[in-house]
Amino acid sequence: MPHATCRTKNLVQDAVVEAALKIDKKLGREMALTLLREEGVPDEVAARIFGQEPALRRSRQTAPEGLRAQSA
Repeated sequence: MPHATCRTKNLVQDAVVEAALKIDKKLGREMALTLLREEGVPDEVAARIFGQEPALRRSRQTAPEGLRAQSA
């Protein structure tokens, strides 16, 4: 099942990225980058998440407008 493995890896990487963003706020960028490196997150991903304004980052915590309307 390569598809399931890929999806699981993406979910784990997403969780690591979310944790790194919180660590960045509380403990600093260097600690967050260290976490990402140790967890095997590609450097391109780290550069992308720390190179964007917070409003431009994707977040799994809020659903897009269309999805909110459907679930209501």
